Amino acid sequence: MKTSFLGVYSETRHYLPERPKGKSFTASQLLEAFKKRTGQTLTLRALQWYGTVGLIEKPSKKGRQARYLPHVLDELWGAKVLQIDYKLTVDGLLNLRKNDISPYIAAYCLSRIRDQYLRRRSTPKITTLLTRIGQKFKELDRQISGFWDEPVTVTVSRVDWQEMWTELSHRAGAHSLGGQLDKDLKQVTEEFLFLVAEGHDPQRIDLYSDALGKQEFPED
Repeated sequence: MKTSFLGVYSETRHYLPERPKGKSFTASQLLEAFKKRTGQTLTLRALQWYGTVGLIEKPSKKGRQARYLPHVLDELWGAKVLQIDYKLTVDGLLNLRKNDISPYIAAYCLSRIRDQYLRRRSTPKITTLLTRIGQKFKELDRQISGFWDEPVTVTVSRVDWQEMWTELSHRAGAHSLGGQLDKDLKQVTEEFLFLVAEGHDPQRIDLYSDALGKQEFPED
């Protein structure tokens, strides 16, 4: 498969969040934590089946009680993201495991790549949108001039900025680019899974460095 969007780099491109530490989960605690994190309900039978087929790490047993290590919650999250958001089948998830790829790592890296693609693809439209918003703020400032002696300063946290940027990307990109964007994101996903199946480290797979070029990201 010839990749149009992704390449494999010699250095790590995606640094994973630190894995959770703390007490292990009972099965019921793990299912509750999973529901709280994803909004999805997982049955005890499904959880046990995931362990049986090797999709997640099996629990250790102390007496009659099975306990799951904290990082199993990440593995479950990754599997669900790949299934729901990226339409990966259970066989596809198991193929990742056969290549010693964690569903959590694959889901995290793929999500980062797709977010980067969306931001870059939407940049020209976001610039236009922000310009229009800025003009509205200038007009508002003229209307309320005289109410404050000094300019009003608004502080935005890094998390708020990232969330706002993603939202702007969707508003300026996804809604206006429509079907073509969906096709591109589908291809990005297919290329990622192909490269992983070829044995490449998910953390080294990323958009081409010239991904802002007009050939790959043509303006409408």
